Amino acid sequence: MDGDVSHFKNRAAVRISAASLTLSAVGAGQLEIQLRASPNTIWRLEMSGDLKNWSDYPAPNAETQAGMDGVYRARVSLSGANQFFRARRGDH
Repeated sequence: MDGDVSHFKNRAAVRISAASLTLSAVGAGQLEIQLRASPNTIWRLEMSGDLKNWSDYPAPNAETQAGMDGVYRARVSLSGANQFFRARRGDH
């Protein structure tokens, strides 16, 4: 991939009953992750390179909070390797 986001012409979204996670191209080699959830809920954003081993993103035990509008945004720089993301409730 080498920082090329041209193949992200549209958004990719995954929706579960409690939240949705959307990835959007925002510039050369960058994506924006947008988590929409109930306002003021706590979430953990996780990243994996193989869908088997997951780690907290951007740092261990980092929790994010959906704001008053229920949206949390983060920018991600592409590394050239596979990058997968998921969100998990932080209060469970």
